[in-house]
Amino acid sequence: MKATRDTERLKVAPPMLDFGGLRASHHMTYSISTFTIEIDGTATAVLQAKWHSEADEICRGWTQYHWEQLLTKGRHGLEFPPIVKVRLARADERAAYNEGATVEFYEDVKIVYLVDLGGLHHGPDA
Repeated sequence: MKATRDTERLKVAPPMLDFGGLRASHHMTYSISTFTIEIDGTATAVLQAKWHSEADEICRGWTQYHWEQLLTKGRHGLEFPPIVKVRLARADERAAYNEGATVEFYEDVKIVYLVDLGGLHHGPDA
């Protein structure tokens, strides 16, 4: 009988988790976060996603779409791939996302440019 009562009680109320005195139910909601795409160490664009892995996946597709614009030319005509990173946006980058001066939609995701992609090229003549 005790197992049945425990089962009935679990059906009525979701289990609670205890985090050092703070209690939260299993049904947590997550807010949207703003992420920055860095290309070769330069904060280039910002986007919003629920998870870092989601932002990373969007960034990969966006990078492939703009691949020709992101390549860097070396001295002897060699092309070097960009170093691309995704990180949480800083306060000024979040503000730029909200202002949204230069916007592109990639797979229904709003991407706001912080710099002109043409300005990223830093070949031997730059």
